[in-house]
Amino acid sequence: YAAAKLSGEAALSGFASLYGWRAHAFRFGNSIGPRSNHGVVHDFVVKLLRDPIRLDILGDGTQAKPYIAVDDLVAGIRRGVAAPPRRSMTILNVGTEGTVTVSRVAAIVIESMGMALDSVDLAYAGADAGGGGWPGDTAYVEFETSALGALGWAPALSEMEGGVSSTSSMRGHEARARWNMLVAHPNAISGQAS
Repeated sequence: YAAAKLSGEAALSGFASLYGWRAHAFRFGNSIGPRSNHGVVHDFVVKLLRDPIRLDILGDGTQAKPYIAVDDLVAGIRRGVAAPPRRSMTILNVGTEGTVTVSRVAAIVIESMGMALDSVDLAYAGADAGGGGWPGDTAYVEFETSALGALGWAPALSEMEGGVSSTSSMRGHEARARWNMLVAHPNAISGQAS
């Protein structure tokens, strides 16, 4: 996954240099927001709605990454493209400083959904050979965001845990409503009239 992203940046850099372009490449932290439909926060919310007493977690929970609210991500991109690149290729990391472990994300999601942490069995699948939760997962990612900061950008929601908490709370309410609708109308999922 990371190799594919780097090869894309290399191709962009090569064309920019060859043809005199000015290009930007943005590296994102794990984006989170109320409409997220994938990722660890979404997965945990869905799993807890299905089984509120057990949460299956890929990896050993020590994987740590930065999380960023999608509004902050968009603001970072806008700030980055507003500043003309000084060289043919400018790479900017868009994220918050620091990391949150998967175990901490699980705890935040559980608490944000109004559940007691000690009422949920955290079932870890174990780490992959590289330390991640699945083959190709990167166990630890931390961003250096000073280049974008020098352009005057900083995330409004600098507390990553607050972003995970608000996202999981919103996703939990939305997912609960959908779940309740599907329980009341089980044929709705297959498109059949009830």
